[in-house]
Amino acid sequence: MKHGQLVVLHLKFGVVIVMSFETGRILDFEVLSKYCHQCKLHQNDDKTSAAYMEWQEDYYGKAIRGNIHDVTKMNKAVWAIYYHTISTNSKPQHSYCPMGTESWCTYNQEAAKGKEEEYRHT
Repeated sequence: MKHGQLVVLHLKFGVVIVMSFETGRILDFEVLSKYCHQCKLHQNDDKTSAAYMEWQEDYYGKAIRGNIHDVTKMNKAVWAIYYHTISTNSKPQHSYCPMGTESWCTYNQEAAKGKEEEYRHT
């Protein structure tokens, strides 16, 4: 949903993000669910640190800015980031990630080479 120069995204996994339409920078976000995988993964991070905010802006910002004219692709890109970051060795979740050896998803890079069994999530 676009409000003037702001983009408000209500993500299905309980997060609302407010971004600047012009810059793509995240201005604010709110976790609405009682459990958030991203919060769990980054529970020890300083949520006010520049590094944490850059992490949020980088991943979600690219997904949004790169698909600004196609909401369906934007939705898929946001979900790709979400599932990619909660993937584990016992439960890899890369079906939304781009496929092939040129993908930003290292798991799918290895899968394209037939080596996904050797891949280890960090």
